[in-house]
Amino acid sequence: MESIEKSARTVEEAIEIALSELGLSRSEVEIEVLKEGRVGLFGFGAEEARVKVIPVPRQVVTSSDVATIAKEVMERLLFLMKIPATIELKEEGDRLIQSYIVVS
Repeated sequence: MESIEKSARTVEEAIEIALSELGLSRSEVEIEVLKEGRVGLFGFGAEEARVKVIPVPRQVVTSSDVATIAKEVMERLLFLMKIPATIELKEEGDRLIQSYIVVS
C-alpha cells in the first residue's frame, strides 16, 4: 500500500480523510505534517493543512512464534525456581502440535 497526501482545513481533518481513504487506524500508519496551514482573516490568506500518511507494514505473528516465546519464558522461570527441566515443542510448519515439560 502506498502513502497518500491529503489537504484539509486542519491537520486533524487531513489525517482523518487519509485514514478513511486507506481504511487504516492511526496505529497502522506514520504521519508526516507537510504544511500546518493557517486560518487567515475572514478567509483571506488562508492555507490548507497538508499531511502525508504512510502505511506501516504489518508484522505477521504465527503460533510458532508465540510458542517459542512462551517456551523461553517458562524455561527461564523453571531455571529461577531451580527446577531442572526443559520444555519441548512439537511443531508442524507454522502450527504448534504439542508442548510438554521434561523434568531432568
